[in-house]
Amino acid sequence: MKKTTIFSIVSAFIAVVLVLVISVGSLGFTNWDVKTWFKYNQQNIAKPDGSTSIPEKDNHNGGLLVSEVVESGISVVSTVLPRTAYEANGISTQADSACLLTVNVNPDTATNKQMDWSINWVDGSSGFASGKSVTDYVKLTPTSNGALTANVECKQAFGSQIKVSVVSKDNSKATAQCILDYSQKVQNVSLKFGDMVANLGGTTEVKFNINPNGVGPGGATNLQYDKSSVYTLADNFTATVSLSNDMSDTGQYIYMKLKGSTITTGTYNRYPEKELYFDYPHAVSQFYITGRNTDIHFKNLSTSEIAGYFSDITEGRMFNVDVTISGEYTNYTISSKFVCTGYINQARVSSIEMDQPSVIL
Repeated sequence: MKKTTIFSIVSAFIAVVLVLVISVGSLGFTNWDVKTWFKYNQQNIAKPDGSTSIPEKDNHNGGLLVSEVVESGISVVSTVLPRTAYEANGISTQADSACLLTVNVNPDTATNKQMDWSINWVDGSSGFASGKSVTDYVKLTPTSNGALTANVECKQAFGSQIKVSVVSKDNSKATAQCILDYSQKVQNVSLKFGDMVANLGGTTEVKFNINPNGVGPGGATNLQYDKSSVYTLADNFTATVSLSNDMSDTGQYIYMKLKGSTITTGTYNRYPEKELYFDYPHAVSQFYITGRNTDIHFKNLSTSEIAGYFSDITEGRMFNVDVTISGEYTNYTISSKFVCTGYINQARVSSIEMDQPSVIL
């Protein structure tokens, strides 16, 4: 081996030793596992925010939005107000929606930060706006005289753009404008499974047909909804139907309980977007109870034994049927809680026969 090569290796080794000595002396080195000295700690590698996840959209069904802001010298930030904040901000609880506009002034040390606010139609001669007062649709209220903040209360849908203007009282060249749009909404959502109507936003009560030869409530999935006719931004919607379970206070999923025993529904929720039945062939045969020495499969029980279980419902909640409607400006879910209240048995007479006489004449 050449002397220069040996010298290089020795020099590199000495450099590493010096680094370790400095670490021990100045930083309190504590990791004496030599095998880990030259490995990356995967937990400390910086990762870009959102690199592996998609941000969750707000639960929002169209309506008022600030679509454009034009700023000159001052800036404006829009914040959606939840309904729980309406009363505290002087907004009617019957309002369609509302937001808070906040002005930022430069420099922050300016002595006079007072603002003048106004609201108008962008095009007062448009087919929708002509002859209409803008305040019948959107109300603008500064939180105080000259305030840097103002509440925007949408009273009803509007079909022409609205402009909110704010101007500095100290400098008329410092201005900002917010363009308000109203995106198309989904209305009158209805969901049926066969002839059974789901009570969206409430509870739907059902009974299972426990007879193997019977067909119970339910059927093909039929989801319908209307699109609002007054808007400034049209939207295309996609609707899906799915099942989900409630969560208890302990963080556990809640399933139906018969005789105090939890019923597991197996693959019962395979195709809710296509059909949903409440009967033995589609569901009951797949039910089973766990937590005992051996599982109790309902497909191995007689109809009368199954009836005994369904006669003692201690927890009727089964699942939620969720209707999720999405669009460019809309993403919201409306649900119905499905609860089992009992059973039906549609057994039909298939044949009759006479008993043999016991007395011989």
